[in-house]
Amino acid sequence: MCAKKLFYLSFSVFFTIFLASGFAEESNGFKPRISLKLTGGGSYFAIGDINDSLLSIDRVLASGAYRAYSTDNIIKLNNWISTREAEVRFDITARFSLGIAVSNAFHLNKESTVPLFSYPGSPSIGSFSSTPDVQMRVPIKFSVYYSLPLRLRLSILISVGVGYYSGKMAESLDYEISDEMGPAWYISEWETEWKSSFGFHGGLGAEYHLSKRLSLVIEAQYRIAKIRNFEATMSADSNLWDHIRNYDPEGILYLWGWGEDGPMGLGYRELIVWSGTPPSYKVMFGGAALRKAILDLSGMSLRLGISVKLF
Repeated sequence: MCAKKLFYLSFSVFFTIFLASGFAEESNGFKPRISLKLTGGGSYFAIGDINDSLLSIDRVLASGAYRAYSTDNIIKLNNWISTREAEVRFDITARFSLGIAVSNAFHLNKESTVPLFSYPGSPSIGSFSSTPDVQMRVPIKFSVYYSLPLRLRLSILISVGVGYYSGKMAESLDYEISDEMGPAWYISEWETEWKSSFGFHGGLGAEYHLSKRLSLVIEAQYRIAKIRNFEATMSADSNLWDHIRNYDPEGILYLWGWGEDGPMGLGYRELIVWSGTPPSYKVMFGGAALRKAILDLSGMSLRLGISVKLF
C-alpha cells in the first residue's frame, strides 16, 4: 500500500510540473518526437516464497535437530538475471515523455540434491532433492519521463510508471532416509497456472546526446511487483502418516509453516495447495498455512544502451 501511495504521489508531482511548464514549452516551437531506446544489463528479482522455503529447509537440515543432517547447501534459484529492454518513447514536450517498453522473459530452474547423515561423519542414510521452477512472460511497462538538462549534450531522466507482469511456479521435493528408526520418506510436487498482476517502478538515468538523432543512455530502475493467489495442482505422499491431509489436489497455493511434526524437521516452510480455508493442525501435526504464496518480482535493474530518434 505504501508503494502505491508513493507512486501516486510521484505521478501527481510530475503531472503538476507538466501543467505548469509543458504547454509553455510547446508554445515556444517544440515539435513532438518519437524515439527508440534499446538497453541491456542486469536485474535483481526477489523471487519470494519458493526461495525462502528452500532456505528454511536448508537451515533445518544443516542444524541436525531432526533425524537427518546435511553437510551440503540446497541451491536456490538465481536472483540475478540478464535483462534486455526495448522502449518506444514519445516526447510530448521538451521536458516530458511517455514510454512503452517490453523486456525479456525468463525461465529459472535448478535441481539440487544433498546427501543426508545421522550426524557429522556418519555414513549416508539418504538424500534430499528439490527442483524449483519459476517463469516470467514478457512484461509490458508504461512510463512517464521528466528530462532535466545539465549541459548542452547531457540530460538527467526521472521516471515513474506501471508494469504488467505474468508468472508461474512449480516445485518437486523428495526426502528419503533409512536409519535405526526405519525408513522415512516424503515426496511432493505442485505446479501453478499462469497469473498476472500490475507492478510499479521508478527510475533515474542519464542521456548523452552524440548527435541530433543518437544518444547514449544509462538507467537504474527499482520495481515493486508481487503476484499472489495462484491456482495450482499438487500431489504428495509419505510413510510418516496413515493419511496425509496437509494439501488438496487442486486449489490455491499457500505458504505452509511446519511446527512440531514436519516430515523433514521442525520450523521450516514449504508450499502447499488447498481448496477453501486451509487447515491448522496445531498440536496434532504442528502445521498451518501462513498466507497465500507470493512470486516476488520486485527488485532493481541497471541498463546501458542507445536511444535513436525516429521522427
